Amino acid sequence: MLMLTNDTPKYHSKIDDIANRLSDWKAQIQARYKHTRVIILECPPYSIVAYNKANGHPNPAEGSLEQTARLEQQIYYLNALIRNINNKNLKVTTKQSKVDLNNNLTESDKAGKTKPNRYTSPNFSSDVLRQTKYQKQQTKYYVDYKVYTDGIHPGPALAKLWLRRICQRIIQLCY
Repeated sequence: MLMLTNDTPKYHSKIDDIANRLSDWKAQIQARYKHTRVIILECPPYSIVAYNKANGHPNPAEGSLEQTARLEQQIYYLNALIRNINNKNLKVTTKQSKVDLNNNLTESDKAGKTKPNRYTSPNFSSDVLRQTKYQKQQTKYYVDYKVYTDGIHPGPALAKLWLRRICQRIIQLCY
């Protein structure tokens, strides 16, 4: 049975350590290979409940609902740090820069048109988010874990979509 053991203060420091290592590796690679840009990919959400259910545990939701929510918070925190690392040392040669809805840095060119920072990870989380809206109610978003084979590993269609997004980003930046 999959379970989290870290409390909030501990996991933030561990995630900070991971982010610092990623930032150091990115700096080392870019220092050694001057014409290289490194983009660290963001982490999509996962479900402990769906994973335990897929592995045949008799009571997969026992204690796992809170842990899935905590895991989502940890992933959100990690992704915020990854966005920060990807935007670090970004040379903005245009007049202004600001943050868009996905927390990615955007730039304004001389004509005032906003263009996204190309050196960011594809937003994998948006591919599993679904929304519900009932009449006269606010739109609610949730993660659809049915597109995963077991709550952690993407199904074939989702894996192809993510690979396509990565390839599109490579083509956009390299060619």
